[in-house]
Amino acid sequence: MNRWILLGAVFVAMMLIGLYQYSWTMFTIPIKEARGWSMPAIQLTFTICIWIMTWTQPVAGVIADRRGPRILALVAALVAGAGWIGSSYASRIEVLYIFYGMGGIGVGTVYALSIGVGNKWFPDRRGLATGFSAAGYGFGAAIFNPIIHQVIKKFGYEAAFWGIGLLMLAILTGVSLLLRYPSPEWVLPRKVVPKIASSPPKDPTGIKLNFTMKEMVRTPQWWLIYLAFCNVANIGLLVAAQLRPMGKAFAIPDAIVVLAATTFPITNGLGRPLGGWISDRIGRSKTMTLYFTLLGLCSILLLFGGTYSGTFVLLVTLVGLLWGPIFAFFPSIIGDYFGTKYDTPQKLDKAIKWMLACRNSKEERLDEEKQEDT
Repeated sequence: MNRWILLGAVFVAMMLIGLYQYSWTMFTIPIKEARGWSMPAIQLTFTICIWIMTWTQPVAGVIADRRGPRILALVAALVAGAGWIGSSYASRIEVLYIFYGMGGIGVGTVYALSIGVGNKWFPDRRGLATGFSAAGYGFGAAIFNPIIHQVIKKFGYEAAFWGIGLLMLAILTGVSLLLRYPSPEWVLPRKVVPKIASSPPKDPTGIKLNFTMKEMVRTPQWWLIYLAFCNVANIGLLVAAQLRPMGKAFAIPDAIVVLAATTFPITNGLGRPLGGWISDRIGRSKTMTLYFTLLGLCSILLLFGGTYSGTFVLLVTLVGLLWGPIFAFFPSIIGDYFGTKYDTPQKLDKAIKWMLACRNSKEERLDEEKQEDT
């Protein structure tokens, strides 16, 4: 399997499942106008989906590591597609909760498997690969939001749910048939990296290179990373879910709001591989500190300067650019600190040299044995 083809396939999958999050804002007002439900009740749908999506990911990751990703991805494709198709028939708010929340199971599963592709197939370019995978999650809405807007305008929100859900079902099913993780014997192309031992190796200083999940959650670093992610993620989720209601509250013309709903996922998507690439170069912690500081400033400015059309689009676009890379930063820093094969990038060379030394020592012993036999 060419790992770049596989990365492209998960990019397409992420484009479609990202519509659950970044296209939801296109449906809120049409659902309110068609059904007469209150906006808080409608927005609870998004909250339910995000919660289910979030807690599905670690479960899906454990299952995929033990059983492989392909069958799990196929089931997730069926569930994700059925979530939008079922939502098109929801005549009661409780039914919408059930189907959109059920779709969150499929979304969380596909997301976890796709990020796993970047982490497992690209230990040499982890930030860039996970950023590229996550870019599809934000970029898809940039293509589909204008289409969804026109379909809702002409045929109603039910038709948009049904049509995109069917497309999602077909494409995700195809991608699931390609999905796989590298075998233990796989090595990096054009690089000499020996096979990793079945037990987590240690470097000569005794620092562990791989952590189990139980070992990871016992460290203070894990909880600091988790808490940081929860706080930063809320900013972009609020903008993604409340963009149209926020534009209406600021008296922004509908065409401008649609423009912002298009530019937000574009910069959100493009910012992910860019942020991952920068973090590979200057370090994860420095990059995250810079990005999160600027993100906080832009979010505060949006509250005060969002009443003007130009600043509304500009600040929403910048929030997308600065917020999107968190989905490259956090999976990468988890891999850096706790490993898929190696520890932090600073210890990568040391780990490779140590394993090569072990292999060379073994080869020397074998040569000595052959000479003795001769």
